[in-house]
Amino acid sequence: MVKLKKTIFTLNIDNYNREITDLTYPFMKLYADKIDADFVEINKRKFPEYPVIYEKFQIYEMTKDVDWGLFFDCDVLINPKLFDITEVIPMDTVSSLGVNSLEGHYDLDEYFWRDGRRMSVGSCMTFASNLCREMWKPIDDLTLPEILSRFHPWRNEELIGYTPDYLIDDYLISRNVAKYHLKYRSLREFLKESGVNDFDCIYHQFGLPKEEKVKQINEQLKTWGYKK
Repeated sequence: MVKLKKTIFTLNIDNYNREITDLTYPFMKLYADKIDADFVEINKRKFPEYPVIYEKFQIYEMTKDVDWGLFFDCDVLINPKLFDITEVIPMDTVSSLGVNSLEGHYDLDEYFWRDGRRMSVGSCMTFASNLCREMWKPIDDLTLPEILSRFHPWRNEELIGYTPDYLIDDYLISRNVAKYHLKYRSLREFLKESGVNDFDCIYHQFGLPKEEKVKQINEQLKTWGYKK
């Protein structure tokens, strides 16, 4: 049996909140060890003309010689008891934790219209084999102002201060899935089919103040039995 090369990526430019990564990184690394994957922190800018969140598109070049790329935002908490998701996600299919409708969220262009699925793919966790790494392909046919003009935060995102430049990765990953017509299934679907509740293995909340996020991560670790 051929051993697949896997890499878990996370993004941390300018040393994002250490109180959070001191909690999440050890568990990402434990999961990487479990599935025999490398752990790579993207911590240097390659696209300084774009919002910092765009740096996760470095993964496209970084997965040229990797069979599987798994990306987790650095505030994602992973239970190392989670099974190896690369064993259930087909190599011809991309995945993320979940997906929403793009109605009212993005301006549709020819790729979204042609694709027809109208998906807004969550970008906090994204998974693809090297057959489908176009999911992370940097933009080559739109300017930054054009991108930002096509993205419209939902009301709940606006209320917590999210602006189009902060959410550029959601739009571009969703557009790449449509543009290259990549097969897609959510990780939640695979977990459900395996009889696993995603709250038992993955925890992520966005839009929380730092102190509240640290508190909730610690509470989740207690729920999972890793803290008293």
